[in-house]
Amino acid sequence: MKKKIIIALVALLVIIAGLFTYITLNAGKIISAYKPDLEKQATEALGAAVTIGNMDLSLFPSARITVNNFKIASASSGEQGLTLKKLTLHTGFLPLLTGKVKVYKLSIDSPALHVIKDENGIYLEGLRPAAGKKASEAGGQANKKPLKADTKRGKTSTATSSINFSLDNLAVKNAAFFFVDKTASRELILKNLSLESAIALTNNTLTITKGRLNVPGGEFEFGLKYNLESKNGSVSLSGSGYSLDGLEPFYALAPALKDLRLSGHIAPDIKVNLAGAKLPLIDGKISLSGISLKPADLNVSELGGDIILRGENNRQKISSEDLSFKLESELLSLKFEAINTTTEFKLETARISGFNGNVNASVDYQYASGSFKTALNAAAIDIEKALVALRQGQDSRFSGKLDSFNARISGAAGQDLVKSIKGNADLVLLDGRLKGFNLARETLGSIKLPFLSGALLGSAPEENREQIESPDTPIKKLSGRFKIANETVRVLNLSLVSYLFSAQSSGLVKFNSQADLDITLKFVPAFSAAIVSRVKELKASLDQEGQLVIPLRLSGTAPAFKVLPDLQALTRSALKNRAGKVLEGLLGGGKKTGKQGGQRKKSKGLGGLLGF
Repeated sequence: MKKKIIIALVALLVIIAGLFTYITLNAGKIISAYKPDLEKQATEALGAAVTIGNMDLSLFPSARITVNNFKIASASSGEQGLTLKKLTLHTGFLPLLTGKVKVYKLSIDSPALHVIKDENGIYLEGLRPAAGKKASEAGGQANKKPLKADTKRGKTSTATSSINFSLDNLAVKNAAFFFVDKTASRELILKNLSLESAIALTNNTLTITKGRLNVPGGEFEFGLKYNLESKNGSVSLSGSGYSLDGLEPFYALAPALKDLRLSGHIAPDIKVNLAGAKLPLIDGKISLSGISLKPADLNVSELGGDIILRGENNRQKISSEDLSFKLESELLSLKFEAINTTTEFKLETARISGFNGNVNASVDYQYASGSFKTALNAAAIDIEKALVALRQGQDSRFSGKLDSFNARISGAAGQDLVKSIKGNADLVLLDGRLKGFNLARETLGSIKLPFLSGALLGSAPEENREQIESPDTPIKKLSGRFKIANETVRVLNLSLVSYLFSAQSSGLVKFNSQADLDITLKFVPAFSAAIVSRVKELKASLDQEGQLVIPLRLSGTAPAFKVLPDLQALTRSALKNRAGKVLEGLLGGGKKTGKQGGQRKKSKGLGGLLGF
């Protein structure tokens, strides 16, 4: 009896060994025989056409499965959603005995992914979601299980993985990604992508090492360690130099990015620390070299240096180190420090040095309300150099030293941003010129009244001819104070001191460039006396200091401003002076009756009573 049992066991083992040997030697044929059934079941499950070119399986000395020419396409149109030329999976049996899933290598050759965005959402071509549902809601919504409540602890718990899995080598080469946004008629195409990494899942911790990603523009190395239960972990990213030319495929999705005309290189060396729902914090630096951006109205080039990132106490610190750039041909340096939290962003200090001076700025932005406050001040700036650089080499209308500029602005981001802006500003400009416009000449030349005995422009003294005929307005000092509110800049006091005159102005300038300003121009006493000696009707327009006062009005919309004399005021003064002289003789107001207080006293007469 015992002998029979032994014989039976030996026979069973022989059968099993033979069956295993047969399966091992013919695994490829067996799995190929089931290929049509696999295609049919996958097609029914996905609702898309699934085709497999051919399959091969080998089980000795380790399991290896190969799939060629795999496709997922729309069942109706035939448009392809996913294709790959070849997939090879190489795994082992022995690790399964210890409860581990070990894959030695997974290689994917020439995969192509086609993603669509339309009114139904975002989905893989061929896997169209049901009408009226978003892609994120399609498929499996009904099978979604609610979270289990832990009534003892009063908490909600989620399932965590107890699988121990490792993939020694994931290799994806010659990949392509196609994204079509049918709602905006835009398309993104990325080709020649490759990826290599090792992946492990142990004790609910996902680890990615030896990560290497090749994309248009450069290569990056990356890694990840993330606990699926605590949601804590970190991501590392580094690269020797990514070329911004690689952004070109994204221009179709973001036309504004194309308008920047970006070029140059960036080299990240950072670690992102993840802590659940808290703010991700980054440590490391991003090196910039040869960066240029050239939108239509700006020319920034040779931007280089480091951006330093430090995360601590749920605060992200961002600062610069040796950062410099060229604005047109002027070399500038930039130094800044900023802090970002979950509630606010603060640019604590930002300092740009250049144009013989410096500019300082700070910003405080609140995320919840969208409100912001900003402070800006500048000192000793060569205004001509700055304006030429900002206008891409075009000539500047102003020159001089911006001795000081200060502004305090606040507002709230959103649709009513412009309406919300309010604040105050002041400036002082020294030793400059307003080019192409001589305010003194334009003022004198515009005053043409029939009762004046001579033209004002032709009455200018010979010693001032050069200043009158100059094409520019010299500026000894220009200063002003401004208040901003309700989409309007209120000019509280704008003062201009030149060599022949001074001017005071106040009024309104709206954000739509409409202006309405009252200007009082006063010529210096010597020049005023020379003018009045030739045009005596303007004697009444002299003030107590002997300055000829010309009231002006600036109105209109930029750039077609109109600066005209207030002829009504001038007429009143001139007619008052002429009528007074005529009536003096007739009404007894012209005789001198002696001195009083060191000056000659006029007899009152009817003229005095009438105010002449």
